[in-house]
Amino acid sequence: ASQETEMKFWTLVTHLKEQPPPSLEGDFSKEFKDFVGSMLHKEMENRASAGDLLEHPWIKLYATGDEDEAKSSIEQWLVAVPQIQENISMSQNELDDVLDKLVSGS
Repeated sequence: ASQETEMKFWTLVTHLKEQPPPSLEGDFSKEFKDFVGSMLHKEMENRASAGDLLEHPWIKLYATGDEDEAKSSIEQWLVAVPQIQENISMSQNELDDVLDKLVSGS
């Protein structure tokens, strides 16, 4: 890796360390946003365990709800995942542009 790429990498690592964790934006339920957020705490001791997640209200909603509705929600997510992945894939040039903006602070 070039020295410039290595510098961008460490700048990104520093940025991730110093900035708050990401949050889920968009048209999702409050419970689902909380479920995802509980997994994104930077400090491991504050992050939800697998057992905690199984007891989360969002999981309980579907565990005790209508099975057909739960299956439908899961199927919708499975259909959406490839589209989401397609939308977030970046070329190396696009990634370099993002890193350049991060390094320059713009």
